[in-house]
Amino acid sequence: MNLPTPLPQDVLQALGATLLREEGRGDFRQASALAKKAFQDANTAKDRDQAQLYLALVHLLRGQLRKAAACCWAISASAGTDLRSIRSAVQKLCSFERNFAKLDGTVEAGLEVRARCLPDNDLDAAPGPFPEARTIKDETATFLAFIENILIGIPTARNLARYWNNDNLSDELRKTFRQSLDLLESYENGAPIHSGGALYFSPGLLKADLLRRIGETKAARAQINTLQKAAEKETDRHLLAQCLIRQGDLLLSNGLDPQAWGFSLITTATESSALPEQIEAREFPPVSAVDITAARRLYQKAALIWQEDSSYRALATAKLRLAYLAVQENSWQKAQELVRKAEINFRKTEDYRGVGLARVFTIFLNLETGRFEECRKIAAVIGRWGRWSDDLNYTLSLGMLLNRLARHLFLRRGNFEAAKAAYTAARQLFTELRAPINALQNTVDQARLLEAVGDDHSALILIDRAAEGFLELVQQLPRQWMPEHPHGAMLIQFAFLLAIDGYSTANRLESPLQVAHFAKKLAGFISQWQAQIAPPTAEPTPELVQFLTFKQIADSLQQQTLFYVPYWHYKAARRSGHASSASAYWETSMQAISGLPPEKQHFFEAILWADRKQYPEAIIAYKLHLELLEAKLPPLAGSTSNQGDSINNATVAIQELRYHWEQALLMWIQLQEYYRAEIAWQKRCELEDADWWLRHPTPWKMGSALAELYEGLEQYEKALQYCDQALSALDLRRNQLSRDELKTAISNDRSTQFLYHVGTRLAFRQENGHLAFHYSELGKGRALLDLLSLNTQTLKNKSSENKLLPHWQTVNAQLQAWKNLAAVAGRNDQTERQEELIRKIDQAQQELEKLEDQLIQRYPGFHQLAEGQAQVLEIGDIRRELNDRQLLISYAYDEDDLFIWAVSAKGLQAAEWKKLSDEELDRTALALYQQLRKKENYRTASAHLARLLLQPVADLIYRYSELYIAPYGRLHLIPFHALPFAGKYLGDGRLISMLPSASTLQFFREITIPKQVNLLCIGNPTGDLPAAAMEARSIASIFDAVPILGDDATESRIRAEIPQANIIHLATHGDLSEETPLSSAIYLAGKDELNLFELMGIRMKADLVVLSACESGKSDPTNGDEVIGLTRGLLAAGARSAITSLWSVDDVSTALFMQYLYQHLRRHGNPAGAITHARESLRGLSPEAITETLKKEKESDGSTLRNIRLRTAGQDMTGYEHPFYWAPFFYTGRL
Repeated sequence: MNLPTPLPQDVLQALGATLLREEGRGDFRQASALAKKAFQDANTAKDRDQAQLYLALVHLLRGQLRKAAACCWAISASAGTDLRSIRSAVQKLCSFERNFAKLDGTVEAGLEVRARCLPDNDLDAAPGPFPEARTIKDETATFLAFIENILIGIPTARNLARYWNNDNLSDELRKTFRQSLDLLESYENGAPIHSGGALYFSPGLLKADLLRRIGETKAARAQINTLQKAAEKETDRHLLAQCLIRQGDLLLSNGLDPQAWGFSLITTATESSALPEQIEAREFPPVSAVDITAARRLYQKAALIWQEDSSYRALATAKLRLAYLAVQENSWQKAQELVRKAEINFRKTEDYRGVGLARVFTIFLNLETGRFEECRKIAAVIGRWGRWSDDLNYTLSLGMLLNRLARHLFLRRGNFEAAKAAYTAARQLFTELRAPINALQNTVDQARLLEAVGDDHSALILIDRAAEGFLELVQQLPRQWMPEHPHGAMLIQFAFLLAIDGYSTANRLESPLQVAHFAKKLAGFISQWQAQIAPPTAEPTPELVQFLTFKQIADSLQQQTLFYVPYWHYKAARRSGHASSASAYWETSMQAISGLPPEKQHFFEAILWADRKQYPEAIIAYKLHLELLEAKLPPLAGSTSNQGDSINNATVAIQELRYHWEQALLMWIQLQEYYRAEIAWQKRCELEDADWWLRHPTPWKMGSALAELYEGLEQYEKALQYCDQALSALDLRRNQLSRDELKTAISNDRSTQFLYHVGTRLAFRQENGHLAFHYSELGKGRALLDLLSLNTQTLKNKSSENKLLPHWQTVNAQLQAWKNLAAVAGRNDQTERQEELIRKIDQAQQELEKLEDQLIQRYPGFHQLAEGQAQVLEIGDIRRELNDRQLLISYAYDEDDLFIWAVSAKGLQAAEWKKLSDEELDRTALALYQQLRKKENYRTASAHLARLLLQPVADLIYRYSELYIAPYGRLHLIPFHALPFAGKYLGDGRLISMLPSASTLQFFREITIPKQVNLLCIGNPTGDLPAAAMEARSIASIFDAVPILGDDATESRIRAEIPQANIIHLATHGDLSEETPLSSAIYLAGKDELNLFELMGIRMKADLVVLSACESGKSDPTNGDEVIGLTRGLLAAGARSAITSLWSVDDVSTALFMQYLYQHLRRHGNPAGAITHARESLRGLSPEAITETLKKEKESDGSTLRNIRLRTAGQDMTGYEHPFYWAPFFYTGRL
């Protein structure tokens, strides 16, 4: 199609005789040079004005909208009518391109653009008639109509194509779309395909594109075939190549643009960039090998034509499509080379939009190869270009493409690390572009990512930050915008919704302080929102109605807070065994219900009764809740003439119904009404399909519920099928996590652990002890297993990576420690402290990413290695790790079940399943721990635990002299060697090793301490433990070594000494932080500390590390049974075995204990035997012997020891008989 044009022949020819960028014709560099020359050669004002117009059009096509607008403004007011009319049209086109254009050929203005526009610049208005339309020449009017109908109208029609298959798209909008097709047909029939000297475009290509987008593939192909024949007849090689490209696109298309790799670039009007599930499911579709081959053949033919004709812009688009096919085949190197060549061609022709697109493709490929730092650098360059050129919406769409890719990498491919890097790159682009709304939406996206792997604490920090960020933006908006353009209200809505999200997350974390914090935030947001709303009129505005709706929600949540705060206190008190406090909190929660709406009252009442297992009362309450709720559920049908409403009404209704039946399913399972739960499950499946739960971001959570459902219905095989499906999804996710804290987080979720528990219980129901052990071990200490595995891989032995890996582990652990501290600060409403920690988190995150880039460059397989999972041992594997003297006992428990396995070299010897409340077991274990550490009477609790834990396998214990014990949960606090057994202590005459989990046994090797060792012995660095100095001197003398005492024991010196030592002994204070375990530390001289996250980054070769420190071995077990204590840090750092303590110990008794331990170790070389000998020796000392021993030590040591009381008031104990003195020390390692 040829149209009149105001452009001179030489500029027109350089542009390929077209203003349609997607035609791929022309060379913008050449056209720019010619337009500049025309301006320089201009002798009159008229010539200069015309040359400015030429430059404006060229700049517009190149993506330099700021320059294009400047050229338009430079045209004088005295220019002729036609020129001024065209100038107005080009100005309109510049504004349209800046505010609407996207890389996929559609147009849309998101909130970022809307918030930048003045009130009198209505973005929703369709382009109207251009100025002075009645006084211009016919050819000018034709050119203006081309701009309006084609350059603006067709991209608008493409938006409608996006919703074509939605049943709620109105007839009126479908008619509008068909009118666009009719318009193209009229253009197509108006002139021959090509003739020289006029503006050219192909209506047929545009028509085929619209048909493709609405799924009419057959009609699109017919249209392209017709064009191809005409092109061959007219010898239009460029059009012929375009037809080949479009034929290839039809083979790959999912209705979305191939240049965007099949991703949807819809701008969301929400606080994140997530799209509806049905849209996301279509993105980046897999392509069959047959279609790839056929499409490649077509693209290569087109590329050859353009190569021969030196049509470099079009050639670049072909290269990008070929790169897409290479990615489909996982040919990353080939794809990188194709994208590199495409960028060169775009740059050669000064197609800056094309350069930006090629760079985004480069980011895609770098993500796959792990070059994350490079991705951020490239994204920053793209963002700066967008800001400089003022090509706002197109550059935003490039960032949106990165967001879409990130979400796809995570949800569809489970690649967390690459997804996070993609989000980070997108945020860098938005930051450089000065697009704060998109940057905050990106922050929310990252929070959703962390929620999906169970790191709710970190997600909560980001949610809080984003909510505050949206409010800060509101304060920056001019007040006069608010009445007509309520962007402030929209941003406050985002902040409000995020606060609700934070409120829900805080409830998921069972944190009463955080619940109260976000409830307070919601109240503040409502106050600020109210200030942004225009004064009420006779007719309430939509903004006012929306505000009142959200205010009602906020008021409801404030009332619910009165329930949740005491309810979470009740749950914590009940778990801790504080029955009276728990009962009081329960009553307070019940009283708070009265202020809620009736359906909420019944729901919370059902929860409270269910917690007490008073199921009849809970069922009655929940039925009443459902009756009231179902009366309010929306109908599925509904449509309006408004495009957004017509599309969204049914979607909203379906979402509400989905949520309703999911909640009913979960609640009926909790109430053990399994038949009702199955009905709810079937209702939910009717709204989608039976596999909907597998597409959820965390499918294992619903999978565990379905397994429990069919267990309740006694359909055990079906229950196990759901269990296995859920575990496969969970393991797939874990496989993609390289960071220790994220592996811990995903396992830490209570519903995740419950999945392993259900599988264990189902296996026991089928009397399969081996399978039960398999399920149980899958849920135990997996992050520690992966850490130990990483330390044994090839990477550790490489000198270059060996220097970086410890640093990576240190920063990794430090990052998690600060995240935990920030979460604690948030819970305690310590705003300044939290902000300070967030800054540290950001710095550590940047350092970590740089380290990862360095590791990847030196060792390309780093992420695959770091993401790999360690082997979880089966019964047969464990059997081969044991000798005839050894028995391994493993425990697990949850809810009302206790599981015990006993394994010997002969295989599984026992598999016991006992009905026992987990709260009772936790309370008893915690009670015994407290009684022992306080030197109280412990015998009742000790005997009770022995009956529960040892008696079921007592017959086996009698037969073995060496025991490996793998506790679970609170049982990690128990010194098993101090439990009563057969009239003695279990540890009397037995060697015992405490394992974090049974599977860690594979990483321990038998050790014998040689006579000559390199001993690092540290004593009393804090100056307040004189007996610790005595202890260090005594131990050092046994090995003829020199101890490091007092002020000499600085952190820098200890760090330097650790890697060379065979035995490390630390006699100092230690501190275990229960709220932030990774901040736990050993105290050194000069107020220095050696934190757990630092220990994990120090590469050591020690056969044995002994921490003679307060609570050095006490562990804080998470729901995933990740034992987070100093012992874990030592093992992760490479220690082959460790001796640590469970509670704060008397420094003098410890000095004597350690003396016995090392004397035996020097003679026999066996750490397990040495600790058994030390316990029995210390316990056997009489008061007189203690006094005599201390006297000798005092004389030899020359120091003044503090007085020690040998008796405790109210007790008959003498000497060191009480387990307080000898029981806290335990051994972890090979027997």
